Amino acid sequence: MVQPGGAYPCAHHPACSGARTRIGGGWNAYSQLVGAGDVDHDGKADLFAHHPGSKRVYLYSGTGEWRTPFRAREVTGVHADESPDHTA
Repeated sequence: MVQPGGAYPCAHHPACSGARTRIGGGWNAYSQLVGAGDVDHDGKADLFAHHPGSKRVYLYSGTGEWRTPFRAREVTGVHADESPDHTA
């Protein structure tokens, strides 16, 4: 799990040992960011983000590009208070 303390969420595990790279702002809107592996089966690491106000979980699919590391968010069928309905 990754904690979104600022504009530099750590994208690697364990212990975020590498240099951090800015991947955009606005991550503090989420209560949890979770590196999910390759959820959409495209060979690139993806990220789940939980928005506490809406209780929605969003999928940010990885692009493999350092300038734009994620595609636009997609609403998933995963909810904070329920079992997953479906994911990408």
